[in-house]
Amino acid sequence: MKALKQAVIVLLFLAVWMQSQVRAQTDCVSCDAWALYVLPPNQTLYTVQILFSLPNYTELQKFNNITNVMEMNPGTLLYVPFTCDCHTSGTTFSHSFSYSVSEGDQIQTIASMKYSNLTTAEAIQSASPNANSLLPGTVLQIPVNCSCGDSSVSKHYGMFGTYTAQPGDTLSSLSKKFDIQQEFIRQYNPTVSFDTLQPFTSILFIPTINSSGQYPPLIASQGEAGNHGASIGLIIGVVVGAVAFVFVFGLVLWHVWPKWTAKSYGHAATGCFTEEALLELETVPNKSIEYNNKTKDEFLRTDHCVQLTFAELADATDNFNISRKIGKGGFATVFYGKWKGKEVAVKRMELKETHGFFSELRILSNVHHANLVDLLGYCTEGHLFLVYEYMKMGTLNDHLRAGSNQLQWETRVKIALDAARGVEYMHEYTKPVYIHRDLKPSNILLDSNFHAKVGDFGLTRIVDPDGGGWTNTGTPLGTYGYMPPE
Repeated sequence: MKALKQAVIVLLFLAVWMQSQVRAQTDCVSCDAWALYVLPPNQTLYTVQILFSLPNYTELQKFNNITNVMEMNPGTLLYVPFTCDCHTSGTTFSHSFSYSVSEGDQIQTIASMKYSNLTTAEAIQSASPNANSLLPGTVLQIPVNCSCGDSSVSKHYGMFGTYTAQPGDTLSSLSKKFDIQQEFIRQYNPTVSFDTLQPFTSILFIPTINSSGQYPPLIASQGEAGNHGASIGLIIGVVVGAVAFVFVFGLVLWHVWPKWTAKSYGHAATGCFTEEALLELETVPNKSIEYNNKTKDEFLRTDHCVQLTFAELADATDNFNISRKIGKGGFATVFYGKWKGKEVAVKRMELKETHGFFSELRILSNVHHANLVDLLGYCTEGHLFLVYEYMKMGTLNDHLRAGSNQLQWETRVKIALDAARGVEYMHEYTKPVYIHRDLKPSNILLDSNFHAKVGDFGLTRIVDPDGGGWTNTGTPLGTYGYMPPE
């Protein structure tokens, strides 16, 4: 059996390696790009920073030579940097920005008045399955197409701006505005009719300078993946057949192992929580987080997070290496990790801490909002584990005590509003209603763009579970100094 297992591993490894060799021939690379953003009415440099997920607006101000951010007029052309992502086919380039819906937003106005027609309402609806529900705080994906160049046109241009035609634009005026030959503009935009440019509709890719004022050349393989696909078609045809055979054969052999293992050891080990395993724990979830008339079986059912194995968590955190520790509280230690290509935060708790574990698991498996931290998975094997999205900028508390590196007031206001939206959602839009009971700066987490999310729901309590009126929250809990006086 051991020899068979080793043989299957070798076969699977060979299949993956062969796939990677083919993929290496077809993958394209991402590149730096500009959104050539024509400032709409009521937009400022600060709102542009938020729309395009930039860490601050100072570099934006510097590159666009803006001396007074308060005197920017509608129609000002801004160069806004972003990463142009290459997708699987190697012929499609775009980037999706996350937009948090505000009161009164409509898809069409988001496309036109927020993103200055660099995208369309149809594209937003296609990229955002939740686009039909525009509650405040709903997160939409805003796709903006872009270009990384085309070696068949020129190798002298490797950076491009996405630009939406404005009233009065012609091929000649665009050539003068961006100092690019007309023929290059035409060749980089073969599907655009320059005889009838449509204002606010025609989207163009224009060769542009970089932040140093130079035209960067096309990088090898950048923008070329779509041009050499035919030359390796034969290789793909031969290899795919072999890969398919090896991979399927390996999976067939692999499929019988759990049965053999179960026969050998008397059970099939899962290594992680099942509902039965949870019910074996001595401590039952506290009533403060439990529905009054729900069974344990109903309480433990979760549909939105994944059961992980201890082996997965150990691999993600380098065996919980001390260098990966990013936080420690009274009841848990948090480690940085990478799981399935995602950066994650892994909270490890003792088995006795079932109340906080159950509270977070139940709530975050059923409540989802742009300003509440996202729970990705859970597991138990010697400890209780919860796996969250990783928030790169840490907690608000870290920055309030950062000495000379203080947050700008605009950022502070944004963080306060984000946290308020998360709490409002828990109070007003969930059924049943939840009360956090431990809201403080160390429980407000910040992503790389200083968007805030409320975290740590270990003390959270359900209020009015049956819809029959407000429920007394009982004994005050939380952190001294942060509890409301009443």
